[in-house]
Amino acid sequence: LKVRKSGGKYEYQYATSLQTYPGDNEWNEFTPMEKGKLVLEVLSTERLPQNDQAGTLLSINNDTDLSLTVYVSHEDPERPRLKVNKASGKITVKEI
Repeated sequence: LKVRKSGGKYEYQYATSLQTYPGDNEWNEFTPMEKGKLVLEVLSTERLPQNDQAGTLLSINNDTDLSLTVYVSHEDPERPRLKVNKASGKITVKEI
């Protein structure tokens, strides 16, 4: 996930191993919902059955003047599904 401020506008772009959204060298504009900060909410689930190996390695690049808080809810307490792999900029991850 990449977020940036460009020309006074906030924009984001994200990618999977297969594709970039909205496209290479393209960005989607957004308006921060809370004044003075950016928020990303991640919904997770506990692992069922025990051999469940699904998860996400998340890289975050916050190139804005605002802090980004990532709220993770319903995370598996024993084997979390979300791992922030790389982070740059003002970023905080909190489980709720």
